[in-house]
Amino acid sequence: MAKTQTITFKKAGSSWATWEDARIDMLAAINATSIDTDDYLNNHLPNTPCDSASLDNETQLYTEVRIWNDDEYTTYKNNISSIDSPLQNELIADGWEITNETVHQED
Repeated sequence: MAKTQTITFKKAGSSWATWEDARIDMLAAINATSIDTDDYLNNHLPNTPCDSASLDNETQLYTEVRIWNDDEYTTYKNNISSIDSPLQNELIADGWEITNETVHQED
């Protein structure tokens, strides 16, 4: 079975031209928090890179989609469970708008 994970980000005042620009800024913002984000940034298991990313230039909404098998997703979530909420809180305080992830189970 596979899970499709979708997360969206926005940054107040951004003017990104490409999704790559948005991703670079988002990763830099994560790295700049006071939280040890090594697990968060580096926990892209070998078969679960970002499967697709896009940017709505008008709304500046960056969307990232990953497809995981069930075990990989569970491992990922367990590895980041202690930092996920504090990290999101710091990003929000810095002007980021982050949707709660959506996860769809694929048959």
